[in-house]
Amino acid sequence: MDSSSAMASQALDLLKKTYEVVDHPSTNSIISWGHDNKSFIIWDPEGFEKFLLPYIFPPRNLMGVYASYLKLYSEQEWEFANDDFVRGHPELLEKITDRFKIYSQAVLACKTREERFLLNKKRNEEWERERLEKALATDLQNQCN
Repeated sequence: MDSSSAMASQALDLLKKTYEVVDHPSTNSIISWGHDNKSFIIWDPEGFEKFLLPYIFPPRNLMGVYASYLKLYSEQEWEFANDDFVRGHPELLEKITDRFKIYSQAVLACKTREERFLLNKKRNEEWERERLEKALATDLQNQCN
């Protein structure tokens, strides 16, 4: 298994565990599906860090970085969305990791820090463009209804 496949496999494991946590009714006071079932909301960042994060992230993984980020924004609820993170459709999670694998192959091909920076910048610009296109389509659809 090459490095990008291994990273994609780890990402899929993380997504599956996150999906399980979001989908389990006993965690609804901490994390639950968003109103459209295409996002999830972390209602209680402290509870998420203390009770759920250790299950999602294996020890010695990125848990420390993630926990630090949670503490920084612990006064807010967070909503995360992805077109392929949908309630009742865990099979779509692989689409997310397919894109991750393509991206990680590109990162591994970068020879310099500057190349990685430019790749990340391009990826972020593409994500922002996609987000704006979806928002525009939603606005247009709402105007027509």
